[in-house]
Amino acid sequence: LGKLGKREAIPYLLESLQNQYSYLYWRAVELLGGLGIESATQSLVLALKHQDSEIRSRAAELLGKHNNEFAVLGLLEALEDDEISVRIHATSSLNKISKEIAIPILSRVLENPKSNLCKSTIHALGEIADERAIPVLVKALQDREWGVVSALGKIGSTSAIPDLVKLLRHNDPCVRCIAAE
Repeated sequence: LGKLGKREAIPYLLESLQNQYSYLYWRAVELLGGLGIESATQSLVLALKHQDSEIRSRAAELLGKHNNEFAVLGLLEALEDDEISVRIHATSSLNKISKEIAIPILSRVLENPKSNLCKSTIHALGEIADERAIPVLVKALQDREWGVVSALGKIGSTSAIPDLVKLLRHNDPCVRCIAAE
């Protein structure tokens, strides 16, 4: 099936994901991820919840080839994983996904007051380092100063300077320090 590498193999690879044997599951994830097609994205996102951290890590890495909202949202959740390799691959994959797709999705998550992924979203927007994220990050300054200031610094755009200068007078000395950096 792996040598076929075609869409015809997808149903068989998806069936292999029902098997709890780690190597077979691993190979199915690997092959589905290599196809880079939308119908495989859901399976890779599900693999982010597998008990084996190596499978979760590889799924996060492979999702970087999948330019769609489902991949971005799955990777955002993977930024909360206990295993550092999963978080690293999720961050890297978010950087590979088209910024035209990722930034609006991450912005919507950040604007949702009920979202429990705000910290990860701020981190992801900082890592993507695109000026289009500045307005939504500046708006988020009201509630989540530390991470937002850090993300604005990573973007490195002069358009954020006025907002960073204002933060030099912030009540929290940690926010002042991060803004100064």
